[in-house]
Amino acid sequence: MNFSNQRRLLLTVVAVLALMNLTILGVVWSIQQKQTKPSEHAGPPMGQGGHASFLERELGMTPEQSEAYRDLRDRHFEEVHEQSERIRKLKQELYEQFGAADSMRIQELTQAIGEEHAVRDRLTFWHFVQVREICDEKQQKRFDILIPEVLHRGPPENGPPGGRRPPRPRH
Repeated sequence: MNFSNQRRLLLTVVAVLALMNLTILGVVWSIQQKQTKPSEHAGPPMGQGGHASFLERELGMTPEQSEAYRDLRDRHFEEVHEQSERIRKLKQELYEQFGAADSMRIQELTQAIGEEHAVRDRLTFWHFVQVREICDEKQQKRFDILIPEVLHRGPPENGPPGGRRPPRPRH
């Protein structure tokens, strides 16, 4: 085989391998796109009105109901945000106790964190009671079925699938 035939064979092999690589990359990308495509039933993430749009759509809210719902939701988010901020500050103080390890202070802080979580849960409960009150009778029946779904959906955008976290590794 002369030099030009060897060169031509080598270029052909390289071209075929390059085409195979591009094909494989395309297939992998296509499969990945299908797996990461959000479900049509999931709606937008919570931070972008996910549960709001979901409830409005699923309950068939009227424009007046939607407006009342959004007002309730906005007020609730403000209250819960304030509560979450208090919890965050308490937890920060708790984890600053590593050096001191004052068991009495640790007990006080963990109890305060639990109480703040209870307040946040009560706020959420009463929020949904108010939302239910703006619904008509038919919507209330659907609401009673949907709310457990919405509450157990977990963090829609950053959480693990199904809202469940994997077990902690043991060291």
